[in-house]
Amino acid sequence: SIIQILPTLKQGGVERGTIEIASACQKAGIKNYVISAGGKMVSELNALGVEHITLPVQTKNPIKMWLNSLKLAKIFKEKNAALIHVRSRAPAWSVKWACRKTGIPFIATYHGRYGTHPKIKKIYNRVMLQGKFVIAVSEFIKKHLQNIIPYIRAFLCYYIKAHIFVLTHTMDSLLRGT
Repeated sequence: SIIQILPTLKQGGVERGTIEIASACQKAGIKNYVISAGGKMVSELNALGVEHITLPVQTKNPIKMWLNSLKLAKIFKEKNAALIHVRSRAPAWSVKWACRKTGIPFIATYHGRYGTHPKIKKIYNRVMLQGKFVIAVSEFIKKHLQNIIPYIRAFLCYYIKAHIFVLTHTMDSLLRGT
């Protein structure tokens, strides 16, 4: 299964993309789940038949992030996850730690230009580059990543026009071990 993780499901582009991926996965017969702190768009997942799991993954408190990682590791095992797709920095730290514990790969979608000053921001942001793949939501973001982080060329950056192509291709590659 695939599990997508984002801070909340209130409204916005990240949230809309999450719903679209969940819908496409359902149509393709891929079992998938969404984890967030909740929000008004949870009803859209329910209508699709996609299970939403409520967890306070929006927190930036390091202790709570660590505790979330323990809960996530348990959920990943229970849901037989093969791939985790994280869409924001705060939950990405919890995901990284949970994936390290479980051995499940994660991918991250880079949705915007994150600041790099002060230096702590650069450290905080780098978790989004530590998954199996990095997905840039636009050519602009892809170029931004390549400009500020020269070694990003070692990662796969996708310009997504057809989200599900990238996700199913990634899922197939991970399941085949390529």
